[in-house]
Amino acid sequence: MEGVEGVMQEKLHRVEAVHQRLTSAELPDAVVIDSLCRLWRQITTELSSIIGVAGVRALLRRSVLLNKREHPWLAQIVEVAGEADPVEELCTALTGQPRDRAAAGNLVVLRMFHDLLVGLIGEGLTERLLHSALAPPSAGYAAQDPSP
Repeated sequence: MEGVEGVMQEKLHRVEAVHQRLTSAELPDAVVIDSLCRLWRQITTELSSIIGVAGVRALLRRSVLLNKREHPWLAQIVEVAGEADPVEELCTALTGQPRDRAAAGNLVVLRMFHDLLVGLIGEGLTERLLHSALAPPSAGYAAQDPSP
């Protein structure tokens, strides 16, 4: 059993490494938040064919719910009901937080989402489905000319 746990920890470290890469770059806060939001949108795209958009939304809401005590600002996402997209609600909540707080909250939600997904569909399928969402982008952000 120790071997299986080791593999699961290695895969979780991959999720954390992606998050670290997105949040530690010397980029403006808005670009970092946008990167985190694009990651969630990509995850939704990758998983919706297997568990449906509603399934992805339910997992994300559950992930947020399980972490709102540690990060109370996440509670606003759980409180949104109906057809609201929790990815967009998360993005809105992230935008309203200082960079470090947003990164910390996003990481715990991402970890929990990963763990819940593994429990639902298994480690192998989780990793196959998340592979492209977690892959480094083929190109970084293009340099922008700051002149008007």
